[in-house]
Amino acid sequence: MSRISKSPSVVKTDGSRQIGDLLVRKGLITPEELLQALNEQREKGGRLGEVLVRLQILDDLTLGNVLAEHLAIEYVSLDDPSKIDPKIARALPEGIAKRFCLLALREENGKLVTVMADPLDVVAIDTVMLKMQRPIRPVIGAAGEIRRAIEMVYHGSDIEERQIRDLVAIENDVEEEPA
Repeated sequence: MSRISKSPSVVKTDGSRQIGDLLVRKGLITPEELLQALNEQREKGGRLGEVLVRLQILDDLTLGNVLAEHLAIEYVSLDDPSKIDPKIARALPEGIAKRFCLLALREENGKLVTVMADPLDVVAIDTVMLKMQRPIRPVIGAAGEIRRAIEMVYHGSDIEERQIRDLVAIENDVEEEPA
């Protein structure tokens, strides 16, 4: 009876390498860029996607779409504010939304649809479920879009109010200038 040994070519790659290889196969990054990002990841830590975005090799929108395909999770673009139910979104504390880069969007079939930059973050999922007292259905979104949506949801009226004040100040300055 012979023993089967694993050769180096059969060793399973880690998740970073798998997503990296997928990005190379799709032509979104070069093998050299992948190697650069993996070296940076070893030195400074973080998920491979975050490293690729930090190194400006990939943008977070492209990364989000590829991860959605890879993980078979729905991708949600937050370019349309009507996709967000502000009452549901604001029910989740802003600190949690910012800490985990996520946003509660709406309720659907008894679950809270939550857009996340990292839908595999079990701590984030557990935190939201505990705080909101219901199960969630994670969907993936681009980190930059999620951060902008968080600002709009929690501070949108503040921003609008500030813009109105700025406009009034500009109009007052124009009126006060001698003709």
